[in-house]
Amino acid sequence: MRKQQHNITSKLLTVLFIILALPVTIFFMVQHARPVQSAVSLIHYTVYEGSLTSGWKAQSWASEINLANTSPAYSGSRSISFTPTRRGAGLYLYTSRAVDTRLYSFFHFATQASQAGQDYNLTLYGGTDNMLSKVRLVNSVPGTWNVYTIPLSKLRANATHIGGIALQSRTRSHGTLYIDSIGFIGLVSSPTPTAIPAFAASPTAVPALAASPTAIPPVTSSSTPIPALAASPTAIPPVTSSSTPIPTLAASPTAIPPVTSSSTPIPTLAASPTAIPPVTSSSTPIPTLTPTSSTGTIITIDPSSNAGPVNPFDWSIAAPAREIWDADSSALTQRIKDANIKLIRIGAIQYSNMHLGGQTCSSPTNCNFSDMDKMLKAIFDAGADPMFLFAGYPGGFPTHDWQSYATFMKLVVKRYNVDLVLGKKITYWQAWNEPSDEPDGTIPTPQEYATMVKTVVGAMKSVDPTIKVLGPVAPFADLGSNGWVSYTAQNTDNLIDDLDWHNYGRHDDTDQARLSKEQGQYYNDFMNVETGQSFVSPTGKHYGVALTEYNMAGQSLANGDNQEFRTNYNAVFIASAIMYAMKAQADVFTMYILAQPGANTLGILDYQNNWAPFAPYYAFYLFGNHSGTTMLSGTGGSGTLEFVASKDADGKTVHVIVVNKDASASQDVTISLTGATAGTYTQYQLDAKHIPTTGTTGSYANGRLTVTMPAMSVEAFDISL
Repeated sequence: MRKQQHNITSKLLTVLFIILALPVTIFFMVQHARPVQSAVSLIHYTVYEGSLTSGWKAQSWASEINLANTSPAYSGSRSISFTPTRRGAGLYLYTSRAVDTRLYSFFHFATQASQAGQDYNLTLYGGTDNMLSKVRLVNSVPGTWNVYTIPLSKLRANATHIGGIALQSRTRSHGTLYIDSIGFIGLVSSPTPTAIPAFAASPTAVPALAASPTAIPPVTSSSTPIPALAASPTAIPPVTSSSTPIPTLAASPTAIPPVTSSSTPIPTLAASPTAIPPVTSSSTPIPTLTPTSSTGTIITIDPSSNAGPVNPFDWSIAAPAREIWDADSSALTQRIKDANIKLIRIGAIQYSNMHLGGQTCSSPTNCNFSDMDKMLKAIFDAGADPMFLFAGYPGGFPTHDWQSYATFMKLVVKRYNVDLVLGKKITYWQAWNEPSDEPDGTIPTPQEYATMVKTVVGAMKSVDPTIKVLGPVAPFADLGSNGWVSYTAQNTDNLIDDLDWHNYGRHDDTDQARLSKEQGQYYNDFMNVETGQSFVSPTGKHYGVALTEYNMAGQSLANGDNQEFRTNYNAVFIASAIMYAMKAQADVFTMYILAQPGANTLGILDYQNNWAPFAPYYAFYLFGNHSGTTMLSGTGGSGTLEFVASKDADGKTVHVIVVNKDASASQDVTISLTGATAGTYTQYQLDAKHIPTTGTTGSYANGRLTVTMPAMSVEAFDISL
């Protein structure tokens, strides 16, 4: 719902005046001033003003919300209260009629914290649920309204559509956050402008500024503090006060040094993903910053940190299609070993049925396990564990006869995990595949799926309670409160261990757009499921997360260039996806597929040419051969430059994998190791011209090494301390 707002508040008029008077590229203030006349009017799209606008809805997880809170309220008599119950709790406002932001220039809202130190991420989502931007809000002064008017250009949300607004707690603080006056503001010129009286935002007049890259003269602040805000997912520490004005900051990938502020804090807005250090007191102005070309983007790694264990199951993959693999290829076994792939997903019942000519069993207890044994043994022989996907029917009993299926699966679990016919146990099991769509047997409703799980998985765990079972293996990220994943979490008697779904890149996206959506698909979705109340069982069980099919797309590309599946572009897509899964601590993250017959190009090996690798294979090779045992903490990177770091068990070698997702430009990268001095490193490069089977050695000094990464590349660094 759009409406004209002619009698606007004094706060918004103050904002408008400053916009017109100062050609400043970074604009972000809290205002409390006298009304002034203006030569323009505003249009205002309301999301929330005492109540949600028609068409907007609210969803929350791990929190308590009240959409009609009576006190405090910023404007009118109602506000939203949002009380997290743990870190990661969230509030999501969304609409099916996305807002066209071409009419608007600013995103406006007000917040008030109930206690100090409340810390949140604010995320805007596009009309197709794609994440547009994420910023950090730190409400350091409780009991005071903080009013935000942020240029949409700084949020990467101009000239697009917005369908969702999310707030997510970054801390374990359970204080309440109040939110009000949420909307979008546009400027409309008046045909007969009226004179604007003299105005000062403080006791000191604001001088006219030239639209140039030179520093902006002192600007004093208004009376209300503003929390720190960063136009990126990187954390920005809270702002403290001093007595010196703040100049404009240039958009640079280099870290921004301490900035002094006026007697009332003014936040710093960074147009890059590099963290801004805390503001400290000083008596001299800070000059305008310019990009530092000698170091480029800086990645800082702390070799002494411990961010949890490295999970090699995050670079797992599906076995070759059953039509082309019968476990007899020593070349394939060697490819898996060479890449150090440690988990292979296989639909063992479906493979067995095909290879045995139709069915595996004549009854639930009379089965021919010869082919199944052969396939599973081949995976063990390659140095990997099989993830046993049970889907389809082995024969010998009717479809949907879950009691008979339970009898059969008890026999399977006993064979491999109790009798140990292959010498090793199978830990991971998948409860069906895309139940509503599976060609070898559909399970049409989540209710029947829950019945199957309680009957079949319950029987399996009665034989071996240590197995880990994934479900519902949904065909897409069906993560709504009424979706398959949520229903499975709440209705399967805690028998599922990891909530699991599939998610491919869009076949009709541009290359750069597809890459830009990976954080939402392979990190944000995981975090939402890990923390969302919709994904907690009635007894309070929190599940692990898994994603067992992904690729740059799940079908032929709209541009017709299907060979791109086999290029360094898909290697970059895969490497970035694995990084996000590792950071989200996914239990299993499985790409589709090692190889597939026909014209399909999803596979990473050429089964018709001695299983020769395509470029994406080497993404797995890099992670398998250049990862340590312990994840390390790090900062830096950018929207198109991502990294993950780890160290060996003895702490003597640091491994850093970096991906340049820019489709056309190389990037200079400096890796800085906290506390390190000098040493050597080996660099492994994967791009359009290189594969990472051999490396280039070099030395570093002062704890730093700098390289240039080509466009669309993945590189690994083994750094000796």
